[in-house]
Amino acid sequence: MSKTEFTAEEFEALGEGALWPRFLLFPAVAIVGYVGFVLGWGGESLWARSLWSLSLGYCWFCIAGSFHEAVHQTMGRWRTANIWFGRVVGTFVGIPYSAYRETHIRHHAYLNTSDDFELWPYSSPQRSLAFRRAFVLFDLFGAVLANPIVYGRIYFSKRSPLNAQARQTLGREYLAMAAFWGTVVVTLVTLTATGQI
Repeated sequence: MSKTEFTAEEFEALGEGALWPRFLLFPAVAIVGYVGFVLGWGGESLWARSLWSLSLGYCWFCIAGSFHEAVHQTMGRWRTANIWFGRVVGTFVGIPYSAYRETHIRHHAYLNTSDDFELWPYSSPQRSLAFRRAFVLFDLFGAVLANPIVYGRIYFSKRSPLNAQARQTLGREYLAMAAFWGTVVVTLVTLTATGQI
């Protein structure tokens, strides 16, 4: 995995104390908000549901921002805390931290070239204009599926630039993510089948 190094002055410019509390708040609010949304707190009116949807949408936007900051390792002074925060958020959104980091760092280095894995398929001369136009619709309306595909290409593509160590780390993150979501699905199925939910 690539490593970000900051000077003492750059660390001071990060304003560490301001980022962590704010970025940790949004996942907590989103979790509580989903419970409220599902349980119908505030009623079933269009206005109540719309307010919940807007609030939760904003929380997820902020969670994505925190994931981005963790990938740049600018959430705070501790590199390890950035990595683990990114891994937790990545597990929930279906994109391993290392996949996002390796793809995004290369995006800055190779912006809008065929080596820019983050802008695939838009920057890929191997993809037809029709495919790119169709992918725009998939990206807009199926982002929950589109983003793991785009960021997963750094691992699954034959053109992957990852070294053996990065591939091993990313493989472990995929396994951990599969174990987590597998456990969630099995638990929900079991609880539903036994009538507990």
